[in-house]
Amino acid sequence: MNISLLRRKVIKETVKEVKKAWGRELIIVNCDKYCGKLLYLDRGAESSYHKHINKQETFFCLEGQAALIIEGKDYMLNPYSRPKTILPGALHSFMGLTSAVIIEFSTPHDDSDVYRVTQSRTSSNG
Repeated sequence: MNISLLRRKVIKETVKEVKKAWGRELIIVNCDKYCGKLLYLDRGAESSYHKHINKQETFFCLEGQAALIIEGKDYMLNPYSRPKTILPGALHSFMGLTSAVIIEFSTPHDDSDVYRVTQSRTSSNG
């Protein structure tokens, strides 16, 4: 295969770290077709209760335990439990029951598609 052709078919992504009140996220990729992130949730911290009009997200817990609240109903995220998918328009948030690592697969992320009902909270454990 022609090396110059191969180079045009590979994109070396740059991982972006975003600090949040609830921990941090590593954006592995966010392109026009999909988004992949690692969410590092601090014990006792909580993300904003929010929704997206366009974005669909699937969450899978790799480490720790977190509560995922979707439209007021609590779901437990544990390592290797079933992934949870949130459809566009559904209000949702996370709470760290322990420190947790969650992988997110979604349609593209756009900050203008985040509609917050509450703000994120830091851990009261310091």
